[in-house]
Amino acid sequence: MLSHPITAAVLYGALIWKLYQLIRAPHRWTLWAVVGCLACFVLQSHLTWPSLRDWVDSWSAPGVGKLVQNLFVLGLASFLVSFFLISASATKAEARRRLLWLCVPFVLTATLLTVAAFSIPAEVRVEVLLASNARHPWAATFFLAQLTYVIVAYVAALYWTVRYYRIAHQDTNRRLCRGLQIVAAGLVALITACTLRAALVAIQFSGGLVPPPVTSLGVNMVVAGIAVLLIGVSYSGMATRLAALRNWLSHWRIYHQLRPLWTLFHEAYPQDALNRSTPARWRDLLSLRGVHRRYYRRVIEIRDGVVRISPYLAQLQTQEPAVSTPTPTTLATQLRAALTAQAQGIPVTASAVAVALPARNDLDDDARQLLALAQALPAR
Repeated sequence: MLSHPITAAVLYGALIWKLYQLIRAPHRWTLWAVVGCLACFVLQSHLTWPSLRDWVDSWSAPGVGKLVQNLFVLGLASFLVSFFLISASATKAEARRRLLWLCVPFVLTATLLTVAAFSIPAEVRVEVLLASNARHPWAATFFLAQLTYVIVAYVAALYWTVRYYRIAHQDTNRRLCRGLQIVAAGLVALITACTLRAALVAIQFSGGLVPPPVTSLGVNMVVAGIAVLLIGVSYSGMATRLAALRNWLSHWRIYHQLRPLWTLFHEAYPQDALNRSTPARWRDLLSLRGVHRRYYRRVIEIRDGVVRISPYLAQLQTQEPAVSTPTPTTLATQLRAALTAQAQGIPVTASAVAVALPARNDLDDDARQLLALAQALPAR
């Protein structure tokens, strides 16, 4: 699974991001569960590499690498159920009590897997476990115990997923709904694949023949199901971050595109500046911090300038009655003329005119209207 560079980058990126969030908010138990899921999947994927598995066996005992890999699979399923149990708990005390009860079947299954693995003769243990040879009684016990645990865990997780989907659907939370749909698809694939593998183990133990392609299909379905599951678990947070990034990029772009219009008003009304000092243009362009704050300030400063110059614009527009609703280009030309008239001290009446009003009562829409005016300004 991690042999594909894109897949590995996505998984490592998700794990690093969740670890960063966990460091910032270590009190969030759900983050611990998500990090546990991702870490267990990454570690068990690494243990599918023969070199690493052989290295683990070299300093422990034959077959320990395969045993540890399956323990990480148990851990992934356990952390997944923990995530839902924590989310469904009203208090930390209730969550702690549920997690303690969840540890009981995990410890029992892990113990059974360890006993079953070491009950297989050391000289054939690696060969039997790697070949999934369920004809050996202890090997069949090993695989059936692991599969039973994960199937029960995935069914429980699917129950909670469907329950939370119904709640999120009523609240019209699209991102959470989509993430839960992906989680449900991954869980259905996992339940199907693990059930298929359990049936194959039972057939093989009873003396039946299982074609190798069928065994490979079950293994590949498990890997694909886990990948889809982890994508679903991370989807809501990733979608939120991508939306925030798009919003940040939009604000950064509009902030700099508004500079010509802001410069006009800043030169005419320097007292309206919300910043005590104006950074150099190159420094302002390279700065990536406080983009939203600087964006809002620039829009407010421009709007303050529009209010101040509005009486001069009204007087110019009364001199051109044919233009009832000036275009941004016409308005940009009038704006320069109005600023020149103000600088010359030409008297005007107290009347004013609405300039570049947004269609909605929204600051971003206001910024778009001002952006159209800024882009229509003739070059200086």
